[in-house]
Amino acid sequence: MKRLLLLLLIACSPVSEKIFVANEEGGSISVIDAVKLVEIERVKLAAEHDGEMVYYAPHNVQVSGDLVLVTSNSGSGDEHEEGSHEEAESEANSHTDLSGIISNLPSGMVMASAHGDEESSEHFDQLVVIDAKSHDILERIDLGVGAHLAHVVSDGKFAYITATNTDELFKISFADWSVSSISLPKGSAPHGLRLGDGFAAIASMDGNLLIVDLNTNAIKSVNVSGMLMQSAIIGDYVFVSVFDKDELARYDVKSGKLDRFKLGNAGPVQLYPSVDGNFIYVADQGNLLGKPVGTNVFKVSVSSGERVDTIESGSAPHGVVVSPNGKVWVTNVLDNTVSMIENDAVLATIHVGVAPNGISFWSRN
Repeated sequence: MKRLLLLLLIACSPVSEKIFVANEEGGSISVIDAVKLVEIERVKLAAEHDGEMVYYAPHNVQVSGDLVLVTSNSGSGDEHEEGSHEEAESEANSHTDLSGIISNLPSGMVMASAHGDEESSEHFDQLVVIDAKSHDILERIDLGVGAHLAHVVSDGKFAYITATNTDELFKISFADWSVSSISLPKGSAPHGLRLGDGFAAIASMDGNLLIVDLNTNAIKSVNVSGMLMQSAIIGDYVFVSVFDKDELARYDVKSGKLDRFKLGNAGPVQLYPSVDGNFIYVADQGNLLGKPVGTNVFKVSVSSGERVDTIESGSAPHGVVVSPNGKVWVTNVLDNTVSMIENDAVLATIHVGVAPNGISFWSRN
């Protein structure tokens, strides 16, 4: 009897660590128990508006305290059904292009983001705010029709969001959910975003790294060249992934020096530093612009830029986050899975929704 009670208490105990995953083509957020390594819930983002069910495609997700911030882009039509993981895998593999934005850049190359296909919609793209403990949707903040919200970050007081189609950086107050915006250079197509000390580092798909002073809104453009997908800030360095050139670029904010390091041949997307800040993990997604489907996560030295390890994770690895215990979590877009990497080896694979993209970690205080 005592053993049964103990087992019941363990089963009912609150989950202490979670991974939140944005299933872009599934219109949902997967919640993973980071200790038991299983998906425990899938939060649907569709909402009724004027008698119509509106589908939302989540691209990025970011935990801030006990809030889960999701960039959600509206689309017409129904969300993809998410049944068994075998069905989900078949669904994802039938959408191998995953190009959500296509336009002509000044350089003449075609720009395509690593997003799921989204049909045109007359509804607002939204920041969706979810309670990290209960998984309830707390707020929906309208941010623009066809803005294509890419990445979201937070300093604990504000959420900052890049809008790729409208070339702006949204700033949303947690106090009253009021919205303001900073206009970015026309045609910059801002995508990846991280916060430094008083500034935002934005990876723009027109080839420029934008350093935005969050106190004055002044913008410094650093010409990196290529399709920049995401940024990462480590000390005085800002790293950016250069998708079309298969490179990782490193910019020194103090000296202004720019270094470039060759990676694989698929196309890097998301970046995340190791806990000690000595390495950076790079998801080599590929799968766009005629590039091969990537399968690897690269571990790169921050100081030298050298690739020190190659970890095979899954098909089209996209999002990456490192939890405080040093585990690396990676979304595999075409496999509909999340890989858990420890000591530079995949130790677990967790099935989630269709086309998982952004990923973030939460722990109970």
